[in-house]
Amino acid sequence: MAALIVIVVTTGAVANLDPWLAVAGAAMLVMATGEVLLPTRYELSTEGVAVLGTFSRRRQDWSRVAGWRAVPEGFVLVGQGSRPVLRRRRTLTLRCAEDRGSVARHLARHVAELPSEDPS
Repeated sequence: MAALIVIVVTTGAVANLDPWLAVAGAAMLVMATGEVLLPTRYELSTEGVAVLGTFSRRRQDWSRVAGWRAVPEGFVLVGQGSRPVLRRRRTLTLRCAEDRGSVARHLARHVAELPSEDPS
């Protein structure tokens, strides 16, 4: 909700300078935050996971996932890679409030569960 408020306030402020710039900026902000603000569907299969958003589609093969861990908003699939930038790029958060048990069982069949992160 806070992101939506920021988008509206920023668009209104920029609209005083240039309405077209405000429209372009609002579109970019919505696309950047779309996975959280707009409906997103996740499809888990034997090959990997697909993220189907309003503006984007992304597929991640299980071979590129080092493991997973449960977090309050769902699950984090930790990416695999030889460099930190690759690991960050391949890391994915599955936001799901419902049917967490079924998702956890499916993830456990394909990749290892990682220990939870220490909050300290």
